[in-house]
Amino acid sequence: MDGEMYAHYSNGTDYPVHWRDVEKVYFPVNEPVKHLCLAVLHLRTGLVSFYDTFGFVHGEGTRWWRNMKRILPKQLSIYPDQQGILESKGISAKEYKITYQCPAVPEQA
Repeated sequence: MDGEMYAHYSNGTDYPVHWRDVEKVYFPVNEPVKHLCLAVLHLRTGLVSFYDTFGFVHGEGTRWWRNMKRILPKQLSIYPDQQGILESKGISAKEYKITYQCPAVPEQA
């Protein structure tokens, strides 16, 4: 994770779906050269679900995953506020919190 969040605008003109109409954002989480998993941010609740078939996100995992799980809430809290996403959904930025869950998925051997 390089600490960068890139602005991809969804204003209804540049992209056909406005942020106020988006409920979930799907994005990859990539530990460079080692592992990739799917993450889903539920915008209204701030819940991030990690779908990891190697099980790296469960428990302590690697140092990279521990660091990512520490940094990601701040990044994912700031970005929706700066881009006006929370306001468009009537969500208070001060009360918006990022939480995690790791649903049970089949693990690769």
